Amino acid sequence: MSVATSEHADLNGEAELERAVTDPAKPPSTATDGCDPLFEAYRALEPALRRFVASRLRQDADVDDILQGVATRIAARDRHVPVENKTAFLFSIASNLMKDRGRRRLARRQGEHVGLDEIELADPAALQDDVLDGRQRLQRFQKALNALPGKEREVFVLHRMEGRTLLQVGEQTGLSITQVRKLVERTMARLARKVWKD
Repeated sequence: MSVATSEHADLNGEAELERAVTDPAKPPSTATDGCDPLFEAYRALEPALRRFVASRLRQDADVDDILQGVATRIAARDRHVPVENKTAFLFSIASNLMKDRGRRRLARRQGEHVGLDEIELADPAALQDDVLDGRQRLQRFQKALNALPGKEREVFVLHRMEGRTLLQVGEQTGLSITQVRKLVERTMARLARKVWKD
């Protein structure tokens, strides 16, 4: 093959890839026989592929993207490598593209994004009320904690605030694990009644 012919083939291949990307329903041509058997199989199976992909994806735009990806992969592949089972090959490409899309979305957490039009802004006055309520509860908690008997306060602070295990608290205070657990539970109930009294 001459340099000019090689350059023409490369340009033709780029044009075919561009056509496959922009119009997946139009098959790329081949230099040998004028049509690509795999792309002909794609065209014949496109309705079945569309149903297959649509049954696994939520949005029609995603279905079109996957089918366009299948067409792109067909156009970009080495045409000298024969494909024995064209149906399985095409469905495998579609399946792999859907898996890749799912992985990318999971990595970006696209499902958790909300459009600006869908956001309802909270009333700033309500937020201020919540902040004030939280501060009052914190003050009641601190007051109730300081009013606890010494051993109860020590056990509660060690376990719930400093994150020590029941065993560690028991070793430090000389109490059994059961005694520590009951003391923590009783203290939690007492504090909850004082803090959440309304």
